[in-house]
Amino acid sequence: MLFIAIFVTGMSFPLIILFREKPDRYPSRLAKEKAKMQFKVKEDFKKLLKNKDFMLLNFSFSCIHSVEVSMGAVIGFISAPYGYGSDRVSIFLASIIFAGLIGAIVFSIILDKTKKFYTIYNVLNIACLILCSLLYFTLREDFFIPVAIHLACLGFFLVAVLPVGYSFVVDLTHPISESMTTGFVMTFATIWGSFFSYLSAYILEVELKDQE
Repeated sequence: MLFIAIFVTGMSFPLIILFREKPDRYPSRLAKEKAKMQFKVKEDFKKLLKNKDFMLLNFSFSCIHSVEVSMGAVIGFISAPYGYGSDRVSIFLASIIFAGLIGAIVFSIILDKTKKFYTIYNVLNIACLILCSLLYFTLREDFFIPVAIHLACLGFFLVAVLPVGYSFVVDLTHPISESMTTGFVMTFATIWGSFFSYLSAYILEVELKDQE
């Protein structure tokens, strides 16, 4: 933990020194016009709360994000009864992350080309629901490779929800500030994800005590 703290702190110094508030040249005229726009935080916040579609999307996104966060927290406890040690759990998590990065890139490219936010977002949610349900049947003893492949497929769709969800939120709430909408969603998702992780860990702890 100390090494991670030192590494992250050291990597942050270049950002503090080199980061500028705005570029010398804007990439486009539209970007320059956006930089001059002034947003009213209170009015935008009220608009977000009154937008039923946004609130529904916010809740849906937070639920999926909670699964992603809690997966990393409880995957070790879930797989331990089936004989999987910390080394294989690390491979499980690595497969989720690696496949998730690929999925995020793939679906971001598809989204940029098609602009079908609603369709792609629903495909990702349905895929996550099916793969999470099937994990109940594939998580077995001496089934390491199939479980790793299954979790990689889950990560491929699960992590991709993040870029697609944020893009969908920004498109749905235009012309409200992107920082306002993504910040609202990120805050709600983080709070809900923390609660869901705690709840999952608590349920597992109670179940383990009952088995003893």
